[in-house]
Amino acid sequence: MYPVVVNMKRLWLYTASCCLYIKNRVCNKNALSGGVVPKPSACTKYYPALTVIRIAVKSALLLLLLTLFSVQILRWVNPPVTSFMLYKKLHAMTQKQKQHTIRYTWVDAGSISPNLAWSVIAAEDQSFAKHRGFDFNSISKAVQHNKSQKRVRGASTISQQVAKNLFLWPQRSYVRKACEAYFTILIEVLWPKKRILEMYLNIVEFGDGIYGADAASRYFFHKPPAFLTLDEAALLSSVLPNPVRYKVLNPSEHIIRRQVWIMEQYGHIAGDYDLRRIILPSNKNCSLSPSRRMNVMTQTKTTHTGSCIFNFLTYIPQLESCSCA
Repeated sequence: MYPVVVNMKRLWLYTASCCLYIKNRVCNKNALSGGVVPKPSACTKYYPALTVIRIAVKSALLLLLLTLFSVQILRWVNPPVTSFMLYKKLHAMTQKQKQHTIRYTWVDAGSISPNLAWSVIAAEDQSFAKHRGFDFNSISKAVQHNKSQKRVRGASTISQQVAKNLFLWPQRSYVRKACEAYFTILIEVLWPKKRILEMYLNIVEFGDGIYGADAASRYFFHKPPAFLTLDEAALLSSVLPNPVRYKVLNPSEHIIRRQVWIMEQYGHIAGDYDLRRIILPSNKNCSLSPSRRMNVMTQTKTTHTGSCIFNFLTYIPQLESCSCA
């Protein structure tokens, strides 16, 4: 097969060279004889679709290079704005909502409390450290759920939400889903997990016009994001499915139940070594011993809604006092 491909390449190059040589000879001869412009070739005259195909291929290659460059540069450069912010601002201008403001300030991952990182992972994507952009188990469960229930349940991972918030628009459609999958693959290939989580914590919307951990922490709790407690972080994470509909300052019973559930789920994932390596600083990237991990998970299984805070206070010190390698 390989020699055939090589011979075909040689034949194509030889044909192209001959055509180019004939064209130059004809053009030079016409120029010397009076400057008569040669007539268009049969391919250009009778097959205009070839020109369209060439333009489409060049446009696709240009778009591919632009998206690759954009995703790669954002691995090191913090975005001054996202497509979601621009869309919301333009929508407010078209609706003549003059009071709509965007609150957004970028902070490094070290300036955000680990409680918020644990909470958003517990709420949105507990397999964040294991998948490569798509959680197919959650997708299959969501498909089965949506077939039998009226309330639609999503299965977007944190990587997919970063792709959507950073580059795309909020309206659901098959075109947006295809673009979201494309950008998710690029993000997972070009960024480390730490950068994906840092980006998510800074651009996700926690309220109407309130983007990122810093803006949310200062607006709702009047403190820097480094001092967020576990219950405050869980409350912020509980509104993520719909931050415009659900309110942090006036939580409904559904949001309060979801807050408690997130705190319970934190107990299930807090011993995950891969997640700890992503969330915690490098000097705390340590794993639990098997016996201590078993003790934590045993306490988690006995956690109930009314006593979850007490159990957290008992086993969180065990997680933080583990011995590093």
